[in-house]
Amino acid sequence: FFFGPPSSHMAQTSLHSRRVPRPLRLPRPNLQPRHVLGALSHGSARYASNAMEQVRPKANLILTWAPVPNGIFSAPSPSAVVSAALVFTMLLGLRPWWRRIWGAMRQSKLEQQDLFAEVPDGRCHCPCFMQNGCPGVLPLPVAMCAVGSERLQDPVPGLGPVERGADNTQHCWPYITAGEHDDEVMVWLSSSDQTRQLGMLLARLAQPGDVVALVGDLGAGKTCIARGFIREFMGQPHLHVPSPTYLLCLTYSREEAQGASTGTQPMVYHMDPYRLKQRGKMAELVDFDSAFRDGICLIEWPNRLGKSLYNEETPGRLEVMLEGTGPGGQGRRARLRATASKRWSTAVRVWLAAGRMPDLPPLLPSSARTMGPPRTGAEQASWPPLHGIPADWRVLGIETSCDDTAAAVLTGDGRVLSNVLASQAEIHGEWGGVKPDAAQAAHQENIDHVVDAALRHAGVNAEDLMGIAATVGPGLSLCLQVGCRKALSIAAKYQLPVVAVHHMEAHAMVTRLPDPATGAPSAVQFPALILLVSGGHNMLVLTRALGDHTILGNTFDDSVGEAFDKTARLLGIDAIPGGPQLERMAAVGDPTMYANDLTVPLSKKHKEASYTCDFSYAGLKTNVRLLVEAEEQRVRAQYPEEEWEVQLQKMRCNVAACFQHVAVEHLVNVVTRAVKQVKASDPEVQHLVVAGGVAANRTLHARLQAVADAVGWELVCPPLHLCTDNGVMVAWTGVERLKLGLYDPPPPQAADLTYVDVRPRWPMGQQDYRSKARIKRR
Repeated sequence: FFFGPPSSHMAQTSLHSRRVPRPLRLPRPNLQPRHVLGALSHGSARYASNAMEQVRPKANLILTWAPVPNGIFSAPSPSAVVSAALVFTMLLGLRPWWRRIWGAMRQSKLEQQDLFAEVPDGRCHCPCFMQNGCPGVLPLPVAMCAVGSERLQDPVPGLGPVERGADNTQHCWPYITAGEHDDEVMVWLSSSDQTRQLGMLLARLAQPGDVVALVGDLGAGKTCIARGFIREFMGQPHLHVPSPTYLLCLTYSREEAQGASTGTQPMVYHMDPYRLKQRGKMAELVDFDSAFRDGICLIEWPNRLGKSLYNEETPGRLEVMLEGTGPGGQGRRARLRATASKRWSTAVRVWLAAGRMPDLPPLLPSSARTMGPPRTGAEQASWPPLHGIPADWRVLGIETSCDDTAAAVLTGDGRVLSNVLASQAEIHGEWGGVKPDAAQAAHQENIDHVVDAALRHAGVNAEDLMGIAATVGPGLSLCLQVGCRKALSIAAKYQLPVVAVHHMEAHAMVTRLPDPATGAPSAVQFPALILLVSGGHNMLVLTRALGDHTILGNTFDDSVGEAFDKTARLLGIDAIPGGPQLERMAAVGDPTMYANDLTVPLSKKHKEASYTCDFSYAGLKTNVRLLVEAEEQRVRAQYPEEEWEVQLQKMRCNVAACFQHVAVEHLVNVVTRAVKQVKASDPEVQHLVVAGGVAANRTLHARLQAVADAVGWELVCPPLHLCTDNGVMVAWTGVERLKLGLYDPPPPQAADLTYVDVRPRWPMGQQDYRSKARIKRR
């Protein structure tokens, strides 16, 4: 009897489905002397099917269950499993078995970790496996053993006694077992720290020309391994390493990370061709000859590179195959296989001979820092505040952090004199993501006429400006340099002060603009609680002053903006970003249709995370994919072909509505928790500020308005046209910093602007001790 998640292999068998599951007919295995209950809790039907084939020769009964829809493994209660076992064993005529089960239930109170244990070759390993979500196989007598027993007597007939707890740790990190191939090992990673440590270990061993292929489903932990690898290789434990899904390929060098030339260090390429419409199109983005020869490549979704770039023999590589999903990668098995690489093959065999992975030093404490936040407060001002009446000031802001070239001119009292933007949506639309070199080329082509148009519309000349502000980071280095170079060239020519602007701080500060209709000052006063939600960031920040930020919560894995974009892609939306169109689809869908299939991440079952202000969206993405695959198959099986398109579109709208409801609900739950914390620690806070691209979502705005009203706070969101990247937010942040003397002096007129110093990865501030994501993302 097989119950599992919906997929192309097991349609309509979900325990969470609202439909009556269709029975899956399986051949009944022959009865053997050993009767094994296979308890498989993996979200992949393929994996479950393979595991079933392995246990079928020695199993009368196979039970599986789907993980809860937020992607966090949650085994059913012992009583539920035992009850199911009683029913099915009686049906199968195994009366002696159910009597032994019933007797064990009466003798002791079963604990989940005692119920599930892997028993390969009669040895009892790792009861913690099921506690962390590991698939396991167990004989019923072992499952029903009394808690606290030091010795299990004859757990399987003929195999003899097993010492309880003797080998409980020998199959968790760093201990390994042999895989299915000669050059393959398997290791269980019970937490995101261990997942990241695996990446750190690989970084210690990596050399120029190495390729590490990261294989796994959405939310399986590929980026978590890459994050550990890159931070270790760069020597920067807090380096911001986002998922490259939207940007397709991100590059890292020690010169960029540490601000000094190293000369001989290879470039690290972090690729994710998931969004590409055509396999093989990545070859137009990256010089693979150079990358495979001189660089180190970390490739997520490597099969999407195309067979010309990625096949059984090319390139020589280490494949890291991950099975499992959850916040920050909690609970997964990793298989490491060397393919056409003598060096990695030797390393794998050395590990296997030792029975474990090499030791690593302990993780750095969370207080370790490598780069500080923006300078804060007037007491740290570099220069005296600018003279004159702010209403007479004219400040230019330039934004080129990603794929939009923007410039704006504001007065010192916040009047917007001009706001010009050149979008690159058409350029990147065919790629399904931002192509960095194409973005840089478009910025270089647009920057002069965008800045000229901003000055012309404002009716000012460059020499009349009081100062220039430009986004210095975080963002794409190639793109940031274009805007910074333009700002510095104008500042050098006319000897104007320059303000280096933090991109996310600018998103938050734009809410402090005066009312454009009345000119009345903004109601937002410090301190304030700020929710930053975009494609690259998902954080809650307590801001006490300009530049003085404490991060209350971060994301364990993916941001809500990335979840919106990937879900949009799954629903057939090609627009970049996909969030606005997904919101329109959700408006005509039923958010309750799949309420049992998609549930809110980080539920109370995840006790550690459910009391923090952290976020997780990796598991939700996975369950959306599983749901869409199952529903597409159901529609094609249930309706005639001429009705497919109508029914599929209806289904996609319902999925969009349910996804949006769950994603927003998760944000609202965490914000509500943060509001309670802030009211206790900083009672003077009176404003909840929402900024970033996702702030434009009307459903989110309405839900957060209710949260603010409940505590008597004021909800402040920027106008819709200022939620996405724009020059106004940069110019206004420049105004606020100029007033405090937080600026740099004019560069020399003869300054060499061939290379400018930008900060592609720039932390916004210290993190609160209660945030668990600060450990999982460093």
